[in-house]
Amino acid sequence: MKAAIIYKPGDVKVVDLDIPQPKRDEVLIKINSCGVCGTDHSLFVGAYPANYPVIIGHEFSGTIKAVGEDVEFQGW
Repeated sequence: MKAAIIYKPGDVKVVDLDIPQPKRDEVLIKINSCGVCGTDHSLFVGAYPANYPVIIGHEFSGTIKAVGEDVEFQGW
């Protein structure tokens, strides 16, 4: 999978990562589209506190591909 990672302010790279397996209480989502927002920009310029490296793009939509065994659907 592709990921945009900020390694330190001003240093961002798009890299290939292994597709993770969801833990018992997690959901794996295949991202269809992703936005970069003001928080991501603030991380890039060093104006937002972070423990680098940081994968950016937390505003996304996608399709559920796998769920951990403890995940329960609660309905809409």
